[in-house]
Amino acid sequence: MDSKAKPKRKIGFIQAFFMIVVAVIFDSSQWFIELISFGMLGWFLNPIVSIFASMTFFMWFTLSGVSFIKPGKMLVMTTTTLIEVIPWINDVPAWTLGVIITLAMVYAEDIVALISPEAAAALAVALAKINGKGLSKGTPKGTGVVTNVTPKPALVNKSIT
Repeated sequence: MDSKAKPKRKIGFIQAFFMIVVAVIFDSSQWFIELISFGMLGWFLNPIVSIFASMTFFMWFTLSGVSFIKPGKMLVMTTTTLIEVIPWINDVPAWTLGVIITLAMVYAEDIVALISPEAAAALAVALAKINGKGLSKGTPKGTGVVTNVTPKPALVNKSIT
């Protein structure tokens, strides 16, 4: 068996489901406040709900090991917060969309972390052959084509009967 431990996902599917449910609840509550008060009460209450939702998701993602240092996730959550603070525009389900987009970014990062350097090098070699560039010495430097790596065969445990 392989002695390497598999990297763990930052956010599991059950936790992601509950994050989306909470986002739907925040969006629905803001929409309901706008509906029953014809927008009058929403001017005051919806920004408060938005600030609370923003803090909730920021803490939830941070406690799950998600970093907002990268500009993509920070942009998504900041845009979501700004959309939800503005009355009448906050009827758009921005919390739900923002959480789904952030979760997709986190899952993409987790998938990239699962790919080993050897697998990435083998993929680069295979893609170079498919593109017709081959592995000749004429490949320009800086093109991202790895020319000095040969793919290793997969390890198979033959002790299992």
